[in-house]
Amino acid sequence: MRLTRSFIVVLRSGLALALLVLLPAASPAQEPTLEGHWEGAIEVPGTKLEVDLDFELQEDGAWKGDISIPAQGAKDLELFDISLEGDSATFKISGVPGDPIFSGTVSEDGATLSGDFTQGGQSIPFKLISGENAAAKARAALEGFDEIVEKALAEFNVPGLGLAIVVDDEVVLARGYGYRNVEEQIPVTADTLFAIGSCSKAFTTFMIGELVDDGVLEWDRPVIEYMPDFRLYDDHATRSLTVRDLVTHRSGLPRHDAIWYNATYSRKELVERLQYLQPFTDLRERYHYQNLMYLTAGYLIEQVTDMSWEQAIKEAIFEPLGMDGSNFSVEDSKESSDFAWPYRENKEDKLERIPFRNIDAMGPAGSINASVAQMSNWLRTQINDGSFEGQKILQPATAREMFTPQTITGGYPSNPEIFLSTYGLGWGLQSYRGHYRAQHGGGIDGFTAMTTVLPLDRVGVVALSNRGGNGVPELVTRSALDLILDLEPKDWLGESLEKLKKAKEAAKEAETKKEMARVKRTRPSHDLDDYVGEYEHPGYGIVTIDLERGDLTATYNRISNPLEHWHYDTFNAAEGAKDPALEGTKMLFRNNVKGDVAELVISMDPEVDDITFARKPAARLFDPNFLAGLTGVYELNSQQATIALQGEVLTLSLPGQFYELIPERGTEFRLKGLSGFSAEFVLDKKGKATEINFHQPNGVFTATRKDED
Repeated sequence: MRLTRSFIVVLRSGLALALLVLLPAASPAQEPTLEGHWEGAIEVPGTKLEVDLDFELQEDGAWKGDISIPAQGAKDLELFDISLEGDSATFKISGVPGDPIFSGTVSEDGATLSGDFTQGGQSIPFKLISGENAAAKARAALEGFDEIVEKALAEFNVPGLGLAIVVDDEVVLARGYGYRNVEEQIPVTADTLFAIGSCSKAFTTFMIGELVDDGVLEWDRPVIEYMPDFRLYDDHATRSLTVRDLVTHRSGLPRHDAIWYNATYSRKELVERLQYLQPFTDLRERYHYQNLMYLTAGYLIEQVTDMSWEQAIKEAIFEPLGMDGSNFSVEDSKESSDFAWPYRENKEDKLERIPFRNIDAMGPAGSINASVAQMSNWLRTQINDGSFEGQKILQPATAREMFTPQTITGGYPSNPEIFLSTYGLGWGLQSYRGHYRAQHGGGIDGFTAMTTVLPLDRVGVVALSNRGGNGVPELVTRSALDLILDLEPKDWLGESLEKLKKAKEAAKEAETKKEMARVKRTRPSHDLDDYVGEYEHPGYGIVTIDLERGDLTATYNRISNPLEHWHYDTFNAAEGAKDPALEGTKMLFRNNVKGDVAELVISMDPEVDDITFARKPAARLFDPNFLAGLTGVYELNSQQATIALQGEVLTLSLPGQFYELIPERGTEFRLKGLSGFSAEFVLDKKGKATEINFHQPNGVFTATRKDED
């Protein structure tokens, strides 16, 4: 059928009408704009120099902007002379030589800005893409991350966790998971206080950095120049150890942690005891983690500032960073309305609450308590080269020195994605899946922490938990970094859980075999009473052996543990103590040539020789009143032996001879300067000295006290 012309016209009209109905009216073309975030690169020959820029149109119609160049450590440099005419844009970088200028064109869809970057007469192409900033991308990437954290807490039996994540100076996550108080089911919040342990070390180095900026300290000057009384076991180390050596774990000392753990010594007393602690390598020979050197660094801060380490950190760091809720003692945490209780996993894999461990004296090495909300300000300061909200706390060069390798720490890599381990100034440094990572863990009774900064990516993570010795803070950190950095997913939780199960199985098997190291059917060489007393080492202090209800008990640094006979004169710290810190420790009693129990030998650090504690004389041998009762004249083979008291020292005079008497044990004194010679006073039932038995290599000679006139 032929269509008439009139029908075609009508049909066409109807079609046109349908199109008008179906298609929306064309909108006016959008005006080009610079508003928002841009990322891209300047095409430098042979490489791409990545940049990111932010523009804001202010109420007065003027543009405000900044540029960051991560590879050059440049953050938020001001842009000026910003102009947008039509689709043509120009702007300059403030404070950079060579008159750097961007001149480019905004694409029709507003998605790209490209053109030429000119500096010093040289012109280089650039291209920028409009989009979300890094913080917004991170928030999107972390959607659903709560499930990962909650799974980690459940599978690894951790009661609670605080987590904060910072990206490009913005806090993209800050919250609590699980419980700060399991018994009462009180949840963790972003403001819950946790012990951060050795994450405190970075605060101590940051404080030293401020003193370096102020000219008060120098990293490479010997410590003894600031503290003339400073002494180490080795004279060369004493004279040569520098401020930098203090905080880079290369002093040559092993940990020697037993000296301070649960002790009541002051910082001054602990520093004075360093001279009695054996090194295991020469100075700077190798890395070995060392808390006592950080204690010394804090003590050094006190000496040069005339204020406590706590006050120095508070004024120089906490206050400018708004960390007013953070503190330096678990005793202060317990006064807070929002703090986490410490827990441990027992041998039945059950959680149990434990007492807080006060380590105030070791504060510079690990006593800070903080929440993740406040630690996020600390992370922002690290990302911003020592500045917080526009206030410069530390010089940028000094801040970057913290993240600069000082000591090689690791051996051959065991993980192809985490390697090249070194130590900076208060931070462990490594390659994490191709990204430069600064991190530090922290662990003290009932708490485990991890602080991480990716300075080149401008990312920071802090994870704080209230169970000792668990891997969740690190595993959660890795999982978050993978999402933020858009890395290939990796099951960190699953891998670690499998390793943990195998480790527990191995530990249980080893437990069943521990008796293999025991010599059966042996007895102690003395009655148990003979082991009772105090044994002392000038560095490690005193171990007290008591006899309670027929069994020996050892007490060291206020930690008491019952002893069970192991074999010969070796005893074992048995299980079941209220504080299990000593459990499993072997203690060997050694006799002198006379057969007396004279020494107690304990392995305090596997890197050095066993520590020998010499038996202390009875306290009365130092009591002037008791000593005065021993004085007098005694007859020895027609000779007179005169015992006198000079000050607090007992002396012996024989014809042509004079000796000081050094307290030994019981009522026995050794003759100073004569090996194998001693004088033992015999007391009657009233406690009066009646005789002296002089012990010599060739026999025992008795002197009888002459009656007083």
